[in-house]
Amino acid sequence: MLTSLSVAGQNHRAGALSRWAVIAIGAALAACSSSAPDPIALDNADSGRVVSLAVGQEADLTLQTIGPGEFGDPTISSSSVSFLGISDAPDQNPGGPRQVYRFRAATTGRADITIPHVGDVAPLVTPSFTFSLVVP
Repeated sequence: MLTSLSVAGQNHRAGALSRWAVIAIGAALAACSSSAPDPIALDNADSGRVVSLAVGQEADLTLQTIGPGEFGDPTISSSSVSFLGISDAPDQNPGGPRQVYRFRAATTGRADITIPHVGDVAPLVTPSFTFSLVVP
C-alpha cells in the first residue's frame, strides 16, 4: 500500500513494494550484464587457422612437443590480442612437454601469431606454430 508523506513542504510516496521492485530490477539487470564468451580451445592441429574471438574472449592453445625441445615465446603482429602467459599443461605426456598459451582479444583487429619451436636436435625439427586471431 502506497501512502503520501509530506516532508518540509514536499510530497513523497513511500512504499515497501516499490523499494523492493527497484532492488529486484537492479539485480536482474546485473545478472544480465554481458560477459566474455567461454575460451576457445586450440591445439597443434589448429596451426595455420584463422580463428574469430569476441572482445574479451580468450583462446587457450595447448601445444605438444614430441622429442627434444619446446615451444618458445610468441610474436604477435598487433595489439588487438594480448598474450596472457604460458603454463605447463596439467596432463603431461612422457613423449615431450605440453604447454598452454593463453591469449585474450583486446580490441577489433587481426593478430598473426607465431610460436617458434626451440631446442630441436637434427634430424627432429618441429616447425613453428602459426595462426591468426581475428576480433571483429
